[in-house]
Amino acid sequence: MRPLKILFLAANPTSETRLRLAEEYRRILEVVRGAEHRDRLEIRFEPQVLRQDLLPLLVREQPTIVHFGGHGTPEDELIFVDERDHASPVDARALGKLFAELEDTTRVVVLNACFSKVQASAIAEAIPCAVGMSTAISDEAAIEFAHIFYLALGEGSSVQAAFDFAISQLVIMQIPEEDTPQLITRADLSADRICPLYPDGQCPEKATELEGWWEHEGYFPGNVGHSFVLDIQNQEGHALTSDSDQFKKGDLILRINTQTAERFAGECLDPETGEWIGVTAKLGKDYSGNKIITVDWAGGANTGMKPK
Repeated sequence: MRPLKILFLAANPTSETRLRLAEEYRRILEVVRGAEHRDRLEIRFEPQVLRQDLLPLLVREQPTIVHFGGHGTPEDELIFVDERDHASPVDARALGKLFAELEDTTRVVVLNACFSKVQASAIAEAIPCAVGMSTAISDEAAIEFAHIFYLALGEGSSVQAAFDFAISQLVIMQIPEEDTPQLITRADLSADRICPLYPDGQCPEKATELEGWWEHEGYFPGNVGHSFVLDIQNQEGHALTSDSDQFKKGDLILRINTQTAERFAGECLDPETGEWIGVTAKLGKDYSGNKIITVDWAGGANTGMKPK
C-alpha cells in the first residue's frame, strides 16, 4: 500500500519577519512518529523552497498532503524564496494551475500562512480539500492548529473532523483566532467523507446499529462496495459507525463484491501487508447459541467473531 506522504514546504525569507517554522515541523513530526498508523505515514521537510523548485518538488514527491509554512500576502500570494533567500511571490492563479496537475495524487493542501484563503480556494478547484487563513495568523495559532490537525489525521479521522479538532484546540488554548483557519472543499465532495489514511482516501460507509448487529439498507454488514472492520485480535466484528472509528494492526478491512442477507464474498485489506485477500463469510451461531460471524480467507482458518 502506498504510504500517506506529507510534504512540508517551508519558506522563511530573510527579507520578511522570521517565523517559527522549525518548531511547526517538529510538532507535526512528533505526532506522525507517535501515530497509531505511523508505519503508513511518511513526512518530508523542505526547509527553504525556491520558487522555481516548487513544481519539480511536487512532481517528484507526489505527496498525499502538501503543507506550506510561510508567509502569505493580502495580494493573494504565497511567499517562497529566491537564490538570495529574499521573498519571491507566487499568486493564487499560478497555484491553482499548478495543483490542477496533481489532482490524482494530492488529497489535502494546508496553507499555514497569513492571508491564504483565496489561494486555498484556487487550489480546491481541483484538489479535494484545502485549508487557508482568512487574515493574519500568529505563530502560536499556526503551530497549535497544525499539531492537532495532523494528530487527528494520523489516527484515521476525516479531514473535516481533523479540522474541527484543530479549531477546538485553539479555543481550549485560549488563542482567539479560531475563525481564521478556513476549510475549503471541492464542490463535488464533502470533507467529512475524505479520510487520507483509508484506501482511495475515502472514509468507509457509515452504518447504524440494529438489535446488536450492524446493518446497512437491509443487509449485513454493508452493500456491495462498502467496507467494515473485523477485529481479529479481540475476536470481534463491526461496521464502521462514525468517522472517529479506527482500524489498527490485526484488523481486516473488507470490500464486498457479492452479497446476500446472510453471506458475502469479497476481499479484505490487511494493514500489516497492504494486500487484498479473497474472503467469504456468513452469519451463524456458536455452540452456546451466540451469534457469530464465520470468516474464511485464503490460507487461514475460519474465525468466529462476536458483534460488539
